[in-house]
Amino acid sequence: LFLSIGVVLAAILLGLAAGVAFGSSEEQVGDSPRKQKSSKGAKARAFFNALGQLSGVALIAVAFLVSSRDEPVWDKHAGFYIAVALPCLVGLALSTFLAAAAKLSKPA
Repeated sequence: LFLSIGVVLAAILLGLAAGVAFGSSEEQVGDSPRKQKSSKGAKARAFFNALGQLSGVALIAVAFLVSSRDEPVWDKHAGFYIAVALPCLVGLALSTFLAAAAKLSKPA
């Protein structure tokens, strides 16, 4: 259990450090008052975003294929699936609500 918590904390800290290191910096565009985002940060952010999505899909696939029991996954009652999906759905709804309340710009 503590090893898993340590891995998660290390991943979060490394992700934050990468976000700071590869954060998008803005630079002046000619004499215009507009600023343009640096391509170095945008490329790194796109790469890490794709890597994170691929890792998430791989994690779901491994968790689905490797079970700690010999029971088939389709042999569960409906309450089990609701209990598994509920935290994800609540987190998604809460994050969407908070982003809308903070009037954040929509992702690219």
